[in-house]
Amino acid sequence: MKNSSMWLVFRIAGPAIVAGLCGCHSIAGGTCQYALRSIEAAGQVTEGSNVLLYAKLDITEQRDFLPNKSMSWLIQGATLKGHVTSAVLRDTGNPSQVLFTFPAASPSQPELSQGYADERLGANLSGLFDVTGAGRAMVDLRTDIPGRESISVIPVIVFNNDWHNPDSCS
Repeated sequence: MKNSSMWLVFRIAGPAIVAGLCGCHSIAGGTCQYALRSIEAAGQVTEGSNVLLYAKLDITEQRDFLPNKSMSWLIQGATLKGHVTSAVLRDTGNPSQVLFTFPAASPSQPELSQGYADERLGANLSGLFDVTGAGRAMVDLRTDIPGRESISVIPVIVFNNDWHNPDSCS
């Protein structure tokens, strides 16, 4: 009898629990409680036919249900490896302000920096999506190489998906 009571509760409440866990109101109109937007931007600096610096940014934001912002990045430059003293993200509209500091990759890794940051884990990513979407994001490296003390790249938008409800909640 106890098992059949649990089964009845699950049959009645199950869809509401699943809808609540995914952030959907599938029972009440089929609308989502949250929306996502994402952008990918990449760029490179070349010297002759060689890529001196390559940078790629992927930024995602979620609003309403469990709001969050996250970013993953990849910064490469084989000839710069071991010479980068700092790598930061700036807004070309206000280049003196550092929006994000990219940590250096370990010496055993080929990239200059690669990683993931998430506001739920303590990163401050406010404004990065809008700056990148406006074409003002600049990856700025400082090096100890004479004549190449500063190397910057402005990543261009490869993909931009503005606020939308995920397919699973439409």
